[in-house]
Amino acid sequence: MTSWRRHARWLVTRGLALFVVGAVGPAAGWQVTSNLVYATAATRAHSGGGTTHLLLDVYAPDEPSGRERPTLVLVHGGSFVAGDKTSPEIVDAACYFAERGWVCAAINYRLTADDPPVPWWVELYGDPQLSAAYAAVVDTKRAMRWVRTHAGEWQVDPRRLAVLGHSAGAFCAVLAAITDEDDFANDAGTAVPDLYPEQSGKPNAAVEVSGGHAMFGGEYDAADPPLMIWHGDADTVVPYTNALAVAAQCAAHGIPYRFYTLAGKQHGAETWLATVDGRNIKVLAEDFLDRFFKLRVALACETGGPALLWPGLTNARYHVLSAPTPDVAFTNPLLVRATSETVCVFLSATNWPAAFLRVQILSGQW
Repeated sequence: MTSWRRHARWLVTRGLALFVVGAVGPAAGWQVTSNLVYATAATRAHSGGGTTHLLLDVYAPDEPSGRERPTLVLVHGGSFVAGDKTSPEIVDAACYFAERGWVCAAINYRLTADDPPVPWWVELYGDPQLSAAYAAVVDTKRAMRWVRTHAGEWQVDPRRLAVLGHSAGAFCAVLAAITDEDDFANDAGTAVPDLYPEQSGKPNAAVEVSGGHAMFGGEYDAADPPLMIWHGDADTVVPYTNALAVAAQCAAHGIPYRFYTLAGKQHGAETWLATVDGRNIKVLAEDFLDRFFKLRVALACETGGPALLWPGLTNARYHVLSAPTPDVAFTNPLLVRATSETVCVFLSATNWPAAFLRVQILSGQW
């Protein structure tokens, strides 16, 4: 419906006014602010100890929009041994979303060479790569808290903060999305997060590219945010079965998700550059996130009376609230669970006597 694309805050149709969250249009330009310190992290756990600064680059639109912007944290790959926030696929995604009015934060995190401290149960494995993986998830959550703390500086909406990770970064993205707030919250031996403990380290949505893992299957639950999975079925670096396992966990726990299988694609660039029905990972990720972060709702006349319709995802949960005027509290929430990618709620004068309606998404956002 074309009305989903209107940049309007109010629709008045058939005597009902509907409060909607308007979409943010493409920005005129954007710029990069490099090497901002988002945390100080422990290193050299087995050689006397030390610290290192964790850095990120912010890609932000040049002009103030007058409203808070959706934001994407980008986490690079590299098997927890190598990689950087300037990896080509990370820069590619950051530029794409920044051009469309998003704020992006591309992060570095600790690698095996940093020898980070980990809990005793990770230490037991004696695997430097596993220790680095644990620390990378800690650092990803730290980056989430940094972004929310500095929301005013970058016009960030802290309720619309997503994470996109590639390969090892996708492992971090999934774990940040499904684990509880106090999991991966700090370095080993630290009782509380070392920075911004008042902020949440959990994203409101996640996109994982070629790196999902189900080793933490017990962490999934229905309150977890929406998840998009992008994986080649010929991947010999991170097996395609990992993606199947993540999708199965989402389906079993009622988590909104979208799963793209890339036929015949191997790990790396050919997966990132693959398309589905002519659309690439960036376009499809934007569409996925827009269904939660730029909620567009239309009133339509259907058989049986007016109806609310909006683009959603299966398993997503919404509240439809009402109020007699827009300047009072919206109440009487009706819980709606999407059973397809188009959500429809029929209205009647008996059930909805109020003049104003508001739709809010619950899954990972509100």
